[in-house]
Amino acid sequence: MRLHLAPGEQVILRERPSGHSLVWPLVRAGAVSVVLGALASQLKPLLASAESAAGSGVSMLLTGVLLAVGLWVLFAVGLRRVFQWLSTVYLLTDERLILRSGLGGRREDSVPLPAIYRVDIRTPWHQRATSSGTLRFTVAQGSEFSVHDVPNAPVFRAEVIDAISKAQQRHWHIPREDHR
Repeated sequence: MRLHLAPGEQVILRERPSGHSLVWPLVRAGAVSVVLGALASQLKPLLASAESAAGSGVSMLLTGVLLAVGLWVLFAVGLRRVFQWLSTVYLLTDERLILRSGLGGRREDSVPLPAIYRVDIRTPWHQRATSSGTLRFTVAQGSEFSVHDVPNAPVFRAEVIDAISKAQQRHWHIPREDHR
């Protein structure tokens, strides 16, 4: 899906969530793979006895079911987060902040920059080494939203604040016409 910008709107910054957010999902996926491999090796004698008792069709069916369940668990535990990471993009244009996510069903949220009046950084201990963090935005009527795992969060925040200031100047500066 292509990004549709307004006439004259330009992208200032395009970021993907920080790669550190993939560490624990990949560790979990690896651990699940090891556990599934161990279970498969323990089930091998069971499958051999099922094959001799009922024939190879039952054994193949049981193997297929176990493989499908194992792949589903592997996806649910770790790979789902990798796909989310691959499909998430944070875009800052000179008019708005755009959050895009999703591979099949794309979700796109957009906030006009003049509506944002506060940007805070939250940096938990595990994100400090990579300078990533969570940006919390306060917008009109006091509502808030967060952008998680932003790489180099202080620089991203500075770019957002600069873009907000320029957008507010453009939107609030209305040239007066002399009416004679």
